[in-house]
Amino acid sequence: MERIGNIIRQKRKSLGLSMEKVAQKTDMTYKTVLAIEQGKSATMTTLFSILDVLGLEFIIKDKEVEGS
Repeated sequence: MERIGNIIRQKRKSLGLSMEKVAQKTDMTYKTVLAIEQGKSATMTTLFSILDVLGLEFIIKDKEVEGS
C-alpha cells in the first residue's frame, strides 16, 4: 500500500489539489486521504474513489519474472 500511497500523493500534487480538496470531492475525511497516502490499508471502494478523482486507474497484471 505504501507504493500506491506515494503514487496517489504524487498525482494529487501534480494536479495542484490539496488533501482537503480530494477529501471533499470523494466525500471522505482529510484523515482518510492522509492515511491512504501514508500507505495504510483502505477498502477497495475508498481507493477506487480517490483514483477516479485523480484520473488514475488500478490495473492487475501478471508479474514480470526475470529471465523469461
